Amino acid sequence: EAIEGIKKVDCISCIEVFQHLTDPIQTAKKMKKVLKPGGHLYATFRFQGNYKPALAKHFVLESTFADKLQEIGYEHIGTKYLWGRGNHKKFLFVFRNK
Repeated sequence: EAIEGIKKVDCISCIEVFQHLTDPIQTAKKMKKVLKPGGHLYATFRFQGNYKPALAKHFVLESTFADKLQEIGYEHIGTKYLWGRGNHKKFLFVFRNK
């Protein structure tokens, strides 16, 4: 099945991207439309304690982004620590498209 000329996919990897987008939630909604039911979204994101290119207006998403993804229909199925200490820890979040 195609959506806007794009075939649905089994997996989307979005590593260190969301914090740089103008509207990360809208982008996640569009990604969900392309992801097959049961497909996985693998993502890392840090909205605070990041380097300069991160958009300051999204700092509020640091503690709520995973919840917002669940509100739009992703199921949070796991989180894996990757590296870092304190406020600079990085995690891999795994979501499934409901």
